[in-house]
Formats: sequence, C-alpha cells, structure tokens
Amino acid sequence: RLGGGGATGDAGAPAPGPLKARRISLTPEDRERLAPLRALDKRIIEVVRKGHIHMLDADYLRSGKITKMLRRQDMPKEAFLAPEVAAAHIEEGLRKAGGLTYGWQCCVDPDPTGAVIKAVIRFLKSPEGQHITCLFWDFSSLWQNPRSEEQDTEFGLALDVMAYLYASPVGTTVLRFKKMPPVPPEMAKTLAVFKVDAGAEADLRAVLERAGVAGAALEYVGAKKVWQVVLASAEAAEAARSEAEAEARDLSLALDEARSKADAASAAAEERRVALDELTEEHEELLICLAEQDALAQALRSQLATERGAPLPATPATAALEASTPEALFDAFTQSNRERTHAYGSVI
Repeated sequence: RLGGGGATGDAGAPAPGPLKARRISLTPEDRERLAPLRALDKRIIEVVRKGHIHMLDADYLRSGKITKMLRRQDMPKEAFLAPEVAAAHIEEGLRKAGGLTYGWQCCVDPDPTGAVIKAVIRFLKSPEGQHITCLFWDFSSLWQNPRSEEQDTEFGLALDVMAYLYASPVGTTVLRFKKMPPVPPEMAKTLAVFKVDAGAEADLRAVLERAGVAGAALEYVGAKKVWQVVLASAEAAEAARSEAEAEARDLSLALDEARSKADAASAAAEERRVALDELTEEHEELLICLAEQDALAQALRSQLATERGAPLPATPATAALEASTPEALFDAFTQSNRERTHAYGSVI
C-alpha cells in the first residue's frame, strides 16, 4: 500500500520501522509446486507479450526522468520495458510485475497534482519495492482516446485480461494507493460533460443557459472526447452539477416510463397478432370444411338427379368460396349443412 507519509502502509501513516530488501528465490521444488499457479497467468503473459498492455520500466521511473504520467501515445518509448522482457518477468512467478490501483482525480488527467507518481516512485525506491521490474499503470499502459481502429482493438483485448493483473497468485505485486488527494483549486470549478460532439458548442451553451449557467468557459479535450466547463466558482460548479444530476434523474424516470409504455404496446400488438393468426387459421379451416361439404353436396345432388331424372339447383357454396368473407362463409356453411342433411335424408 502506498502511503502519503511513507513507502508503505495506510495513507498518511508513516512506515512501520526500517524495511529490508526482499530477496525472492525459488528452489526447483518450489517451482514445481507453483507450476499450477503460474499457469493461471497465461492469458496475462500472452497479452503483455503481444504489446496490447505496455508495462512501464520500473528503473525508468526510479531514475526520476519522468515526473508526470502521460497517455500511452505520448509516453517516451524508453519508459517501457520490451514486451517480451516484461512477459518473461511475469512468467517467472516472482511477483516482479507491479499493478497499480488508484482513484482517478480527473477524466482528463488522473494524477493532476502528481501525488500518485511521487508515492509510486517512493515505493519503487524502497526496499519493499526493489524487486519490481515493470509496472502496469492504466493511463500509460493502455491506449487512450482518441484511438485508431487497431489501437481500439488492442484496448479491448487488454481490458479482457486487465483484472487478472490484480489477481495473479504469483506473477504480480499489487500497489494500492488509498489516499484521494485534494482537488486542485483550478479544477474545483470545472465540470466534465460527456457525449457531446466537438462541434456542438452552441447546443451545449444553450443547455447551460437553460440551467441558469451563463458565461462559462468551454474547452473541448479531443484526447478524451469531453467538454470542460469552467464556471465562475466552485459553488457554481456544484450547483450546476446538482442541477444536471436532478435533470438526469428526471430524464431517466421519463425514459423508464416510455419504455414501460412501449413494452405494454408491444405486448398488446403481440396479442393482436396471435389473435389474428388464430382467426386466419380458423378461416382457412372453414374454407377447407366448406369445400369438402360442397363436394359432398354436389355428389348427393348428382345421385338424386340421377334417381329423379332432373338436375338440382347449384349450391351457394361456390359463390361463398369466391367471396370468402366471414359472413358469406358462415351463411354458406349453414346452407350447405342444411342441404347435405336434406339430400342425405332423401337418399336414405
């Protein structure tokens, strides 16, 4: 754990006395027993070896050549360990790879005050951190926005295994920065607005004015696809944030209500469709039954005509089949039943 006052320990607490350098070595028997655990790092090793996750060179950080972390795209190449070397260090199973977990202070710059990098360097220089040869720091180890199509693909592959860096049984050491540094004064009056296009400044200003915020300084940060809205004071920023959250809640409730209505309408439409399918099926069955009865009636008429020596009038079923309306079908069905019953009785 990276403390504010010492190399290790809780934030703000001093280190608990002198530390001795950790010397880790494994016997052949140790390696054999740890083999199943080392095998769990296979996915991490593969992604690191391919360079989808770029591990920082711990010695480069210790040298003090960099005092502010940058996007991966902007970091100097010499700040990284070669992918095959970093992968080999993880594969050793000696926890030589570090994985940093910390809270971002800002979506544009996760460590604007430099408090995190100072603590990391302090830890890497301490006896407890001397065994670490490479470090995963999300902002600098992963491609950041805006990304090319190839970089976006690599970013997705990295995200699939990133969590394993913090759960590796023997491959990594987790560095946990628990303290959240105070917000810099210049950021206290700044809001971040997402999902608004770069060319929509006029629309954004109109929304801010409707919320009672006018005259704010706007800046679009293309690297993060976000608008920074700088207000007159921290109080104004807090008020605008609260107003935006309330509006977002109202919009969310309205959206939920609209979805419920849409779901109800969809369910009703499905019921109507099912009912229509049933009516269509009954209609087709009625047509078949009517045709069969018409054929039977025609056969009976022919037989009666032969016995009486005179033709009988035609059945209305044929006309009903051509019309094929429910009323005509029902009338024809009823009439055919009557005719069939009468003809059958005459034959008997």
